[in-house]
Amino acid sequence: MTESALQLPVNPTEPHDEDVARLCRQICLCRARGETPEAARLEKVLRSRLPSDFDPENLQQIFQTEQRRVIDALTLVELLGPMLAERFADTMAAKSAPLPASAANPPRPATRRSSSLDIADLIDGMLAQDQAMRGSAA
Repeated sequence: MTESALQLPVNPTEPHDEDVARLCRQICLCRARGETPEAARLEKVLRSRLPSDFDPENLQQIFQTEQRRVIDALTLVELLGPMLAERFADTMAAKSAPLPASAANPPRPATRRSSSLDIADLIDGMLAQDQAMRGSAA
């Protein structure tokens, strides 16, 4: 994550503690993922942005709160991730499964083709049968 993505907003109406909490949450998430260099970098960013009069106990409390939030979120992902993946796989399998022959090719009503070629073939066939009958009678 780049530092520019973690820039603290310059909005004076937003409480400063929310900005600190956001950075603390990112640090806790990096630590949980084993991204120690990124966590260290974000800690430096946090220290550089904290006012000199910021209460260290308040910072510790924010870190503890954000650590709990990250742990809760990771636990939720651990529980829901496999369930969602299974449901997604089932949905994709159902969409890509071949349809049974009866469903893939629904019965179509018989339609008569009435092209002139079909009629001509029918007449030719009738004449051929008539000639064959006459020839066998002679």
